[in-house]
Amino acid sequence: MSRASATLAFSIDRIKITKGKIQMRTLVLAAVAAMATTPALAQDIGVAGLSLDTELKAAHMIDAESTVVTINPELTWSGLTNLDLTLGTTLNVWETVGDTNIMDELDHLPVIELGAEYAINDRLNFYSEMNYDLELSERSDIEVGVSFNF
Repeated sequence: MSRASATLAFSIDRIKITKGKIQMRTLVLAAVAAMATTPALAQDIGVAGLSLDTELKAAHMIDAESTVVTINPELTWSGLTNLDLTLGTTLNVWETVGDTNIMDELDHLPVIELGAEYAINDRLNFYSEMNYDLELSERSDIEVGVSFNF
């Protein structure tokens, strides 16, 4: 961890939110752990074009007085030229409201996140996304769009 990161973590650890007298110690520990790790890179699984991308996110909602830690594992298949297909889910690792933890994820079926992105050129992409709730056997709205990166 760099000196700046250590200083930032030390300073943030001392922050207290007076509304509800909540200390953000857990959020800070998750943020420090994320800063101490190497940059997020896709892990090659050994199947041509298949990789595993995982995001760990810690957030504190001020108005809701809630701290949440989630993990989002996502498989990406890049077997066709300019086309990426994704399959993932978001799991709640920990939440202050209702004492939610990762074991609660075993009480229900997950929501599967599906996506496709086609690179028209280096800056222009066509994409499609949707979620499918296995518990309710329902899908969300299918979103299609174009994104321009600059």
